[in-house]
Parts: sequence; structure tokens; C-alpha cells
Amino acid sequence: MRWLQSFRARVALFSALLILLIVAGLALTLRFMMRELLTDSLDQQLAARAEGYMPIRDFLSADPYQISEARLPQMPPFDVPITFLVYGEDGELLLQRRLPLHINPALVWEEIQNESKADFSGFRYFDFSADSHVWRCAATQQNGIMFVWARRQYGVRIAMAKLDRAFLFLLPIALLTAGAGGWEIGRRTLRPVKALAQRMREIDADGLDRRLDEAGVTSEIRELIRNHNRMLDRLEKQFHQASRFSADAAHELNTPLTVMQSEVEAHLRSEDASSTDLRFCESMLEEIMRLKSMAQKLLLLAQYDTGQMPITRKKVDLSALIEDLWEDIPLINPELEFEAHIAPGVIVLGDFDLLRLLAQNLLVNAIRYNCRDGWMRVTLSFSGEQMELTIANTASPIPADQAARLFDRFYRADAARANSGGSGLGLSLAREIAEAHQADLALCRNDGDVVAFRLRMACQQILSTDSLGRKQ
Repeated sequence: MRWLQSFRARVALFSALLILLIVAGLALTLRFMMRELLTDSLDQQLAARAEGYMPIRDFLSADPYQISEARLPQMPPFDVPITFLVYGEDGELLLQRRLPLHINPALVWEEIQNESKADFSGFRYFDFSADSHVWRCAATQQNGIMFVWARRQYGVRIAMAKLDRAFLFLLPIALLTAGAGGWEIGRRTLRPVKALAQRMREIDADGLDRRLDEAGVTSEIRELIRNHNRMLDRLEKQFHQASRFSADAAHELNTPLTVMQSEVEAHLRSEDASSTDLRFCESMLEEIMRLKSMAQKLLLLAQYDTGQMPITRKKVDLSALIEDLWEDIPLINPELEFEAHIAPGVIVLGDFDLLRLLAQNLLVNAIRYNCRDGWMRVTLSFSGEQMELTIANTASPIPADQAARLFDRFYRADAARANSGGSGLGLSLAREIAEAHQADLALCRNDGDVVAFRLRMACQQILSTDSLGRKQ
């Protein structure tokens, strides 16, 4: 019943059910009224025929048990088939005219007895069923003699059958029309909501200043738009405050860190420094460089959030860039086994420094979170107008719930990663740089003690189709 979750389907179903109830109620009402009208008309016909029997009624009332055809007054002519019955006080059938074979006079008398509680001073009308037919009877009593006129309700049955067929024919049409109308009403009702949802989807960090127009919408939708715009006002204010804080913090940290770096480097160059001081200064310099790297990444992320990341797009030889970085990678951890398959001449359009930072973050991440005596593999390939950079390394599989958050800022998947010396910004910054270049960066493998990241980006040019394979 998933289709009932649709608002349009619910409106269509409700409309069809409502029309069904209305048509059913109308059909029952019309059926009752038509039957009453036809029955009243039939009663009037029976009463009119009974008036023509006044001479016979007077004759039979005076001498009911001395009936002879010669003495009986002339019967009035019939234009419709009407049965005429005369009963004595004890129910004895005294006279019958035009009695169909399928009517038992005794059954008619029993029905009269059931109606005997009624006042027969005038005419009493009732229905009588015989076999599969229904008769309308008019009865009156005169001097203890019961006179009954009966006519089969054939015309009433035909009229009722025609009415039923008409409603059965119109009911599906009415239901389909109501369902289609309800669907269309639902569609028109949801049109401004869909437009609102589409405009909401188009709003991102670069468009928090956009507001939805309230003109030309209903009051209910207008209230929804107003609340949405108020929410955007609050989000825009908080977002700019957070972005300014990150950028300002990065700027403010950069100056003292640069001063500290200069002083530590000067102390390292001093001839009077002891070996203990040198080891201390080297450790401090390493931490200073890590803090400067973190500040730079925070600044870039803040610029990306506000749409102000500086991107100078030009043709970049990605093959040469990866080759240049690859030369220094084995020096970081010589215990690992390194393998590279780099297709030369892969040209992309982008910012050289940002793409270098992206690749560097991925390479350093693969070394930092590798296993002891593990391996690392880099593959740069192309297919058609798209290049693919894959960086794989040995590592313990990352749980699915943690893998979904690898690109979150300051997130480390486990305690081992938290103690690896990283800032938790490398992968998030790499993802932001990739998105700024309309590229896709994703975790493509996370099983069998292997973790791999894949970058896909449009190629501008392929200078060579030869690939370079190398192991170290």
C-alpha cells in the first residue's frame, strides 16, 4: 500500500469514495421516491377502477350468496389486467374475475387477515407476493363483504430495473471522473509545494542569501515560505559567523606560528645548542609545521564554505604532478612496498596548488594509516574524457558507520587514527577541493585489509597513451 503514501493518491481515493457515497445515497433516495410515486400512481389507478365497480359492490353487498351471471351487473371494461376478488365474512371466495393461475385466492385472504387490524372503512393498499411476482392490492369492506382489486407491479419492476441499470452504468464513470479530478486537484495543490522543494534543493552555502517569493501562493503555503525564509535568515547569520571565526582563527594563528617557526629554526642553526636542545627543537618545529598546515586547511575550508576559495584554472599535467609527489613518498616510510602505474600526459583543467594539495593529502593519508610491512599502490588512468586516480593501501577495514563519516571535518575513525598525528581535515579538504573542480572523490574499496580512494575528473587532453609502471 505504498501508493497510499502519495498525497495525490489519497485525494483521488477520498474523492472517489465521497462520490461513491453520494451516488449511492442519491440512487437509494431516487429509488425510494420513484417507487413511492409509481406505487401512488398504481393506487390511484386501482381506486379509479374500484369506482367503476360501485354497482357490483352494491349488488353483492345486498345479496352476496345469491350470485348468478345473469343477475350480475355488467363489468366495466379493462384497459389494464386487473384481478377482482370478492370474499365473504368467513373468507369464502364469492367471486373472481381475470384471476391468473399463479395466484392462490387463499393466500390473498391470509394477507388481508394480516391487514385486518387496519381500518377498512375506506381503501386499504398492500403488496402481495405470489411466486416471483409482486401484486399491488386495494381492498375495501362493505356490509361484511371484502372487495379486492389487484394488479401486478410489472411496470414498477421495469422502472426500478431501468433505474438500477442507469446508476450501475453511471457509477464507474462518476468514480473515474472523481478519481481523476481528485488526482488533478492534488497535483495542482502540490504544485507550489514542489516548486518550493525544488528551490530549497537549489539553496546551498553559496546561496543562503536567496529567499523564496511569497507572491501568488495560498495562505497555507505562504506561511510555510515565511518560516523557511526566517530559518534561512538564522542559518545565514550563524554560517557567516562560523566561517568568519574559522578564517579569523586561521589568520590569527598563522602569525605567531611563523614567528615560533623562525625562532626554532634559528636555534637549530645555533652552534651552541646541545643535542638535547636540538631534538627538542626538531620536535617543536614538527608540531609548529603541523599547526600551520592545520591553520592553512582551516582557512581553505572556510573559503570554500563561503564560496571564496581562490581557484586559478589552467591546464595541469596531472601525471607530472603525481610523479613529482611520488618521488618523495617512499622517504616517509621506507618499510612499505610502493607501486605506481601512472599514465603520462593526463591533462586536467584546475588549480595546480589545490590539486597538488588534494593528491598530497591522499598520499600522506595512505602512508599514515598503513599497516606494518604493508604496501601502497597508486594508479592514474583515463577512459575517454575522464581520468581516474586510485590510491590503495593495506589497512584494517573501516566499519560501515565510520566509513560514512570519513570526509567529516576533525573526524578520526578509531583511536589508532586519532593518534596518527593527523588533524582530521585532510580528507574533508580533499573532498572540498574535488567538488570545487567538479570532480568526485569517494571511498571505493574497504574490504580484505585494503582501503582505496578514487578521484574521477574530466580530462582536457591526453598527450600520450603509454603508461608507466614502477615498483619500489
